[in-house]
Amino acid sequence: MKKIKPSERENEKLNWFKSEVVTAKSANELDKVVNQALADGIRINACREGEWSFGEYVILGTHFHKFEKGDLKKIMHELMLKGAEFHERLLKNKLIGEIYNELEKEVQPKIDKQLEELKKAGEKAVQGGTVIDVRIDNKIFFMEFSKDSIVEVAKVVEGTKNLGLNNGLVKLGSNIIKMGNSEVEVKSEQGGKRNYVGMSDGSDVIITFRTSIGELNIRMCHDDENQVLVKVEDKEKWAELKKKGEVVGKNSLFGGMTVKEAVEIGSFTRCGMWSKEQVTEQIKEASENSASETLSWVDRTRVDSKETSRQH
Repeated sequence: MKKIKPSERENEKLNWFKSEVVTAKSANELDKVVNQALADGIRINACREGEWSFGEYVILGTHFHKFEKGDLKKIMHELMLKGAEFHERLLKNKLIGEIYNELEKEVQPKIDKQLEELKKAGEKAVQGGTVIDVRIDNKIFFMEFSKDSIVEVAKVVEGTKNLGLNNGLVKLGSNIIKMGNSEVEVKSEQGGKRNYVGMSDGSDVIITFRTSIGELNIRMCHDDENQVLVKVEDKEKWAELKKKGEVVGKNSLFGGMTVKEAVEIGSFTRCGMWSKEQVTEQIKEASENSASETLSWVDRTRVDSKETSRQH
């Protein structure tokens, strides 16, 4: 997950918290900064090339401010419980390395248990395929599925919320689902709506919605720069649903827009981790729960095939 570089918006937030680390005059003040950052849902391992992550910056801050060993241990413990990773250069410091080794024996079993539960949540949501990898960074989870997977996104989001990930009003928290070469970012919004806010470069997936006249496939793929295309696979079925006045994906959003709005416009601007610019996200009011949608991977070498949800 560290490979996903922070967007402009995320980086701006990280830099603000880093500046607060520098100005903290006591261990209590620094602890408040850490707690606020964790509550805001920032990725504590995220950083741009050549920079320290927020977690690493905090530990450097404790060393710079010459805080007591007990204070350093308490703060490092908080960060490690949220999945913080530290560069080996930092761990070569005698005091920092010593504390890390002491804490790892206590913290790692807890992290392993959480990852095990996260994997179980993924296994309950996948049809046919398998969960390859799971990771956690604060309130954000990363889950990788095999290419042949069909994933029920609602079950993934619900399962992770039960683990305390993306729980409540998390400002920057989100969920990363990887299938094949595609990575999709889904945010849990107020009222439980699933907001597809972005995807990695070159990503291409099918989202299947259940309707009264059968399944409707909507293709979501990365276009040039910051755009994500949203296309209906069966235009006749889409027209029939519109004629009936049926709302597709009542509990889903694309870039803050309803499914209908996104399909009619044809695209939305990435506004999550892969955003190339700072974007104000539009959050809609929640409506009644609807049947869940499923997510499947598209093999771009076979885009003309009718069965695009499997690797061929």
